[in-house]
Amino acid sequence: MKLSTNEIRQIETYLDSKGIIYVDLRFEILDHIILQIEEEVNGSGIEFESAFLHVTKQWNAHFYETNSLLFGLMFTAPKLILDKAKKIYLKYFIIYTLSCFLFPFPNIEVEISALLKFVIIGVALLFSIISLVNFNKVRKSTRKTVYSFIARTQIWSVLFFPVIISVVGQGLNTSIWFLFNIFLIYYSSIVFLKKHKQIVKQFN
Repeated sequence: MKLSTNEIRQIETYLDSKGIIYVDLRFEILDHIILQIEEEVNGSGIEFESAFLHVTKQWNAHFYETNSLLFGLMFTAPKLILDKAKKIYLKYFIIYTLSCFLFPFPNIEVEISALLKFVIIGVALLFSIISLVNFNKVRKSTRKTVYSFIARTQIWSVLFFPVIISVVGQGLNTSIWFLFNIFLIYYSSIVFLKKHKQIVKQFN
């Protein structure tokens, strides 16, 4: 027996209540739940409501709101969403972390001219502004993906850069390290926007 339109709508309402609004996972989860309910109805001969309650009880364990140190404790999402977001973002986080070990020691710094400082600050601000625009496009898109959640957490990182931009005044080595990190965020913002658009187009 195939589920009716109203029964499928009931499942969609359940997903809404659990915060599963991200299209790249929503349709996959919806298909799994529909299939499980149909199997229980056809295999056990029980009513839809009983099968719905039984199946959704199993899925509840994946939908509770949680957070992660990887993104910041203030950002919460259903566990299933957060798990996928961590898989996507982890490689970028590892590169960020490894770059910290390359942070130059002050006693081996090379002084830079005022003009070069100005150029470095200009490039850093340009990368920061473009990154902010890209992340904001993903965040404010009407169709949400897991990249929307990641972008929401990364905006704060971009906004923080103007605060630490004074670091470039310490010398050439620090400036190069600083620009590398800004470029990495800039690059990730381009990748996330591209991936987000591809997913939205796929599910339109």
